[in-house]
Amino acid sequence: MQDVSKLWTPMRGAVTEAKKEAWLRSRAVTFHGFSEWSVPEGQTWREDPFSNNTWKLWYHCLTWLYVPAAIAETNGEAEQLEYVRRCTLDWMAAHGPTYMADPTDMAWDDHAIAYRSTCLVYLYRQFFSDDAVWTAAFRSTMSLHARALHAFLRRPEFIGNNHGVFHCFALLNMMAAVPELDLPLEYKSDADLRLFALLDEMIDTSEGVTREQALEYQYIALELVGEVMHYADFFGLDDENGRVRNLRPLMTRLVDFAFLMRWPDGSVPAVGDTWLDWHGWSVPVWEILERYVAAGYGSDSTKEAIRCLRAGTITTAGQAPDVVTYPRSGYLLAHGGEAGWAMFLKAGPPIHSHGHHDHLNLQLFVEGQLLLVDSGGPYKYSDPQREYFTHPRAHNTVVCRGQSGFSYGVAEEDVGGLATDALLHLGGSHRISDGVRHTRNAVFLQEIRTLVVHDEIVAVAPRELDLEQFWHFAPGTMVSQLPTMPPDGRGPTDFLCVAPNGVGFRIRLVCERLSEVSLVQGQVTPRLQGWVTRYQFTPPTAMHELTHPGR
Repeated sequence: MQDVSKLWTPMRGAVTEAKKEAWLRSRAVTFHGFSEWSVPEGQTWREDPFSNNTWKLWYHCLTWLYVPAAIAETNGEAEQLEYVRRCTLDWMAAHGPTYMADPTDMAWDDHAIAYRSTCLVYLYRQFFSDDAVWTAAFRSTMSLHARALHAFLRRPEFIGNNHGVFHCFALLNMMAAVPELDLPLEYKSDADLRLFALLDEMIDTSEGVTREQALEYQYIALELVGEVMHYADFFGLDDENGRVRNLRPLMTRLVDFAFLMRWPDGSVPAVGDTWLDWHGWSVPVWEILERYVAAGYGSDSTKEAIRCLRAGTITTAGQAPDVVTYPRSGYLLAHGGEAGWAMFLKAGPPIHSHGHHDHLNLQLFVEGQLLLVDSGGPYKYSDPQREYFTHPRAHNTVVCRGQSGFSYGVAEEDVGGLATDALLHLGGSHRISDGVRHTRNAVFLQEIRTLVVHDEIVAVAPRELDLEQFWHFAPGTMVSQLPTMPPDGRGPTDFLCVAPNGVGFRIRLVCERLSEVSLVQGQVTPRLQGWVTRYQFTPPTAMHELTHPGR
């Protein structure tokens, strides 16, 4: 065995005693978001028990082999190590250059290549470097992995994408850990340059906000920047012009944004590929942030708040209403201080990476309950529902019926807000399409528990606009339209909403004219509508679809 403590080994830290017990019981593995499955004898590598590409990706990462490897290492069980040896040899024999040319299988997905290469490097260094048969197969497959990873560095679809960091890390890890592979030196220099370019592409460094337009990915950005700093020496990264040292203040900005963008219950607003009611991965988000605070990152106010959370003394008592605004990235969160209510508006630049078509999407949290929700979004590969969850109709916004392009962003000067003891206000403006601008102002009045939303749609040139407006409520919310709309459809429209915890509030929509108001819940045909997502689970939710006539 050799010292493997410096290696980059994603997923190895996820090995738990429960996973070891499941493996010893029935060779069972569990991938994030999926139920338990037992690896069969003589697997074909075409297994797909859940008919899901994400599951296949994790299967071909081979990182699940860290579990029997850990059992062999800690318990000295030779049969477990022999299983790992046979299994990896079988995979390497079944996946040569010809197989790699098949674009339809997840075995050679970019994520699988990056994580699998790190797993195989670990196994080589820890167990098999003196095994001539295994080493020969390892050298052959690493040549394929290295070529693929280097090619990914130039692929445009990975610009500003966290997968690009995986490619750089995997290649740098391979070259640092196994120099005897004698890979071309430009692999290292190209990965070094690409890694720091990616950080600028992925993160608005002035605000400390991920550009991937999904709040869960703020925590991934934290991990990746932290790992760049941790592995800089091992990877041999050049700290030219203080590139590595300058990541420390960036980490503080990343921590501060992540801490501020939370609902009063500690969950994260569902933005982009972030599912509804996301509180963190295996631990709450504040515990994730606590690790970074302990390492010295975060502003003084964030550090103090995290300390209070750990001590169980943090409350909303004495907190003043405030608006947190990140105009470049397009995130606005207004909170009512000790009243415990909050409102979120998504603005920002055109869609990118893990973002959705959700401009001016509005979410509302009142008295311990998320009321107006975003549908969230799965990042499951090739999921047929993904098109729906990224579409404007899965968000609380307005769209022109039949519109096919949604790439327009929101200018910095077009967003703003106000928070007082009596009300919250958020507003912004963006282009729905060429020559059509949508301006939204939302005001929540605390005393009467009423949300007033004013949407103004203006076309530069006279034209008919067939508009749809969508509102999504938390699962289990009872929604009814109040008899306040005039017969001609002109004037305000009111809805009474009662959340699962009994909290009630009113929404008033100020519209020029409505031709139809429909309540949809869990609809499949003629199109998907009225769903939210919690990773693999998509429960139905009540939502209103409002149709405005052409004018």
